[in-house]
Amino acid sequence: MRPAASVAFSLVAGLALLAAACGAGAGGEERSQPPESSTGAIEPEYSEGGPDGILAGEWRISSETLFYDAGGSGGSDASASGTRRLTLYDDGSWEFGSSGGAWFTSPIDPSDWDRWGTAPYGPETKIVLEGWNGDVGDGPIEGSAGTVDFFWVIYRVDDPDAGAVQVKFGRT
Repeated sequence: MRPAASVAFSLVAGLALLAAACGAGAGGEERSQPPESSTGAIEPEYSEGGPDGILAGEWRISSETLFYDAGGSGGSDASASGTRRLTLYDDGSWEFGSSGGAWFTSPIDPSDWDRWGTAPYGPETKIVLEGWNGDVGDGPIEGSAGTVDFFWVIYRVDDPDAGAVQVKFGRT
């Protein structure tokens, strides 16, 4: 039989390792834009290349910002954004207002970070929405402990000025 102090030490050490593996202190906080540094968060498990049941359902816009190619940024009308819902269906289709298309998850390619205009910070899986704004919108999926906290849809626009729109979606 182990002494009580040894059992307590083993329990505390085990909890410390578990907390470190789960990115304790780094996961869960929401950001207005993808961060520039690593969070160490554990990546939820997703099915690669197809719709994922963990993402299916209704999502609302948490934030939306246009980052101009010429520099600077601008927000959107938060009151209008909060009323529209993005619905991801189990069959791999999506609807956002009168728009729709197909969606799936995929591993993030290193070139995605450059295209999104942000440094890698932890997520390894992205969502891809085909037909978004007449093209494709995609972005990192963030979560912990096998759940999705939110995801980003990043896409290009040319009007009124060229830039990239970053939209953060959270559960409704």
